[in-house]
Amino acid sequence: MLHNKWAKIIGVIVMTTLLSAEALAARVNNPMNSPGVTASATAAASVEIITPISIGEVRGINFGSYAPGSTDGTVVMSTSGVRTVTGGATLGNAVAATPGVYMVTGQSNTTYSIAISTSTVATSDSGANIVTLNSITSNIAGSTGVLSADGTQTLNVGATLHLPSTAVSGTYSGTFSITVTYN
Repeated sequence: MLHNKWAKIIGVIVMTTLLSAEALAARVNNPMNSPGVTASATAAASVEIITPISIGEVRGINFGSYAPGSTDGTVVMSTSGVRTVTGGATLGNAVAATPGVYMVTGQSNTTYSIAISTSTVATSDSGANIVTLNSITSNIAGSTGVLSADGTQTLNVGATLHLPSTAVSGTYSGTFSITVTYN
């Protein structure tokens, strides 16, 4: 009886050892579990390099000349070059009066957004006297332009110039910003 008991225990140990050895062999023979077994694939990557967008001034806005009146006035320069006056200003020589013209260049047939500063100050040659410029607009409807097939678009810019009755003679100048960005 003792002999049968030991035979059963040894049989269980042998079976356990055999099962463990089979499990180990199955693990070792599985290529997914073997060190040094690798696989690779070729992955694709691509990029399209486009022409950078830029803007350059062809000419700035020139309101021409005016004479101040007894009250403050305004001169509006449209994007098509038409000047109109309100209040106490009198237009002078209109020959030099022109809207601003800017050339946008970049990737053909691509849309872009336009951001123009809303106001600026122009100062006299001496810097002591100022006039203000606001309501700066462009000939592009809304704030989105489209570059042509040759990658260009002309941007005409107009604005309103506020002319104080106390303005002194002189040439006034200032700057404003136009930013163009691909959509």
